[in-house]
Amino acid sequence: TGVERYEFQVDDGERTPVSANEISQDKPYVLDVRDPGSHVLIVRAYDFAGNVSEATAEFQVISVEPPRLSIPSVINGEEFLRILGTTYPNSPVELFLKDTQTSVLERYKVESNPQGDFSLVLPTVLERGTYQVWGVVTNREGVKSSESQPLLLTVKADWWAPFLRVLSVIFSPFVLFGALIIALVALLVHRW
Repeated sequence: TGVERYEFQVDDGERTPVSANEISQDKPYVLDVRDPGSHVLIVRAYDFAGNVSEATAEFQVISVEPPRLSIPSVINGEEFLRILGTTYPNSPVELFLKDTQTSVLERYKVESNPQGDFSLVLPTVLERGTYQVWGVVTNREGVKSSESQPLLLTVKADWWAPFLRVLSVIFSPFVLFGALIIALVALLVHRW
């Protein structure tokens, strides 16, 4: 009776119905599968009488190399973390930062330059603790890489940092007042 429509399903995903009129030898149906690894494709053909024929095939999406990251292994609690990396030119990179104690996951997006380099400075300082940092890149064809190997980061708090912070808050008005007095004395001496 002729094929009325097809249904395409990849792995356990949703079934995508496509009219038989939309597919020909000159105009094939293109799957939108971007996750690397092995996949199973199921195609069902429905004829006008309601009969169904099913075919299954396995295929591979070739993995894209993950970005290469570089971070210091230890920073103090007053420093901003800077993540450097290399990957494919002009490609979006997703960076992940996970606190190993609380399992809080933060996500940042950057784009590599024409040479494939990228960098990110976190907008806030990190609390004391241990963190994991890794990344994923998407190439020009829209294929995502696997995750890069997680790098460990330890944030240490210097014993004197809180003490200096308190001192700066307490003495900053005195320093400002002292600078103002010195400026006034210098002005008076200059006028005299």
